Amino acid sequence: MAFCSLRSLILANHFLPVNMGVICYGESALVDYNWTCLVCNLGVDKSCDKCTRCGYLAGANSYEVDARNILIKNSESEHALDCPKCAERHLDIKYNKEPQKYYYIGFRGRQILFEILYLNIFCNKCSYKKEIEFDVPVLRKLFRWIMKRDIQSERLKRI
Repeated sequence: MAFCSLRSLILANHFLPVNMGVICYGESALVDYNWTCLVCNLGVDKSCDKCTRCGYLAGANSYEVDARNILIKNSESEHALDCPKCAERHLDIKYNKEPQKYYYIGFRGRQILFEILYLNIFCNKCSYKKEIEFDVPVLRKLFRWIMKRDIQSERLKRI
């Protein structure tokens, strides 16, 4: 059996450290042991592929952790996944655009001037929807501050 350091496995993007254990970072989200949710720090049974409190997938990326933290912060009920409209645990969260494509197109990254990355909170059961600004570029913030309004042009909003 070949031994290699945990650091080399992390750099090779095969494993993601969680507390004292290691979660497989690949196709399958199921693990062979109980794991700790990176969002709400709840201990989760090994038979579950999602956290029962916040819906975090085992082995998801840092963007998913940020999205789930925002879902918990913006929760209007006692439980983070309870829908304020139908009162059932079917809330989910998704970016309006894939974060990797929003930030990293090409070798040097992407120049974002006015386009906002949104998080959409929605219920899988009813028609509840809420949109939250996740990342607003500095030029757009500056425009809002100087003009006391947002950009009207749809073309400029996509740059």
